[in-house]
Amino acid sequence: MVEHRAIGFTTLCIGALCGTLTGCTGRGLAVDDAASGGVAPVSGREMMQILEDYTYGHMPPPPGNVTAVPVSGPTEITTTSGVDAVYRKLHLSFGPGGELGFDVGLFFPKANAAPDGEAEARPVLISLSFGSGEDSLGRAAGALARGYAVATIGYQELGADSPDYASSAFFPA
Repeated sequence: MVEHRAIGFTTLCIGALCGTLTGCTGRGLAVDDAASGGVAPVSGREMMQILEDYTYGHMPPPPGNVTAVPVSGPTEITTTSGVDAVYRKLHLSFGPGGELGFDVGLFFPKANAAPDGEAEARPVLISLSFGSGEDSLGRAAGALARGYAVATIGYQELGADSPDYASSAFFPA
């Protein structure tokens, strides 16, 4: 006998959806369990698998041949919220023959910037934006004030909007 579990977000709180979900308490996650007739808790790993299978799709394997080429050197900027930052633009290439790629704008808090030639690990917030230039930071500037680095990526470079959905940035490869 195959156990069947139907997803019933009885206690999952998801932002604006919270009010529409039955029994939402914000405490955890459970699914309706047809085998037992009740509700069974779901682990985070199991929930990620369910979301991968039924909502977001599976991640492709890493390409293994990613290269980054600087498009612009480090530039000191001040965000509209007054945070001093270091900005650099890179072009990432990957896939067969390096055919695929996109630009990434990297922003680091100036107070935490590593000296030239030294790499410093730090958490990075990825922000999909209208571009990857110096003006692409937008509301993610608040993360810089808290010490995070921010990577901005123009969403059109990842999958361009087109009526036929066939001329996206990555489909032709």
